[in-house]
Amino acid sequence: MATTSTVTSTPAATGPPPFARLIRELAELGFEETIFDAGTTDTVYTATDSAVAVTLDVVADPPRACIERTDGRVRSGISIDATVADATQLIVLYAAINDDPTQALEGAATALGVEPPAPATDAVPGGG
Repeated sequence: MATTSTVTSTPAATGPPPFARLIRELAELGFEETIFDAGTTDTVYTATDSAVAVTLDVVADPPRACIERTDGRVRSGISIDATVADATQLIVLYAAINDDPTQALEGAATALGVEPPAPATDAVPGGG
């Protein structure tokens, strides 16, 4: 009597891995993978000329990124997960990298291959 067995396997993932576009942009900006703790699943990207660090946890469900900026003793950051659109991930990155909002928008627009927004002509004096 012949024996048959069925082998099931997990289907191959479709689409790019989590944060693939963000990682490519980090590389283009000179960020490199840095290992702070070999006992963690986090991957940290830093650049010597930037106050920004990007920590990726692709094992989390869903995978998440923390984009932090440290200026002296002030630390700020935002966490996003892989369900956030690639374009939004890049906008958050450029907002963290640039002090000037105009430069942040221009950098993000260039990365996304779109025209940067025109300067506001109806801005309130004093930025309010």
